Amino acid sequence: YLALGTALAAGALAAAVRFTTPLLFLGVSVLVVVSGVWDALDGEVARRTGRATVRGDFLDHVFDRYADLFVLLGIAASGYADPILALLALVSLLLTSYMGTQAQAVGRGRMYGGLVGRADRLVILAVATFLQFDWSLPWPWAPTRPWESFAAWGLRFTVLDVA
Repeated sequence: YLALGTALAAGALAAAVRFTTPLLFLGVSVLVVVSGVWDALDGEVARRTGRATVRGDFLDHVFDRYADLFVLLGIAASGYADPILALLALVSLLLTSYMGTQAQAVGRGRMYGGLVGRADRLVILAVATFLQFDWSLPWPWAPTRPWESFAAWGLRFTVLDVA
């Protein structure tokens, strides 16, 4: 529940950027990392304490999808992401997960493969939000419009998830 709650907070903070300041993206970056750490720890703690169950594994996957949804919707609502690319990234992410569970359903085992797994996506998302947080830095590669940076990352998410 901690990972899901932290992801919800990250999404809400990202959405709040629309009404406040892009500096909040630094907080989003931290919350995405914390959510990923909680997510990595919950299953390990359950296994080590002998409390791992099939139901728990199922809930973990469901909560992971909701966490992804909260963060990506928050970024889409921030005004700093191209809405079409954010939608494509979200659909791609959900379809990738669906294909993994379908592989499990037909007896091939749960497939976590592909070019970028969930942990990798969280790292990319944390780095992208961190780089997004301050427009006043004189970086030569800084985008000229607020949504360009996330649009580029959104496209990468879309391409990498489908692969």
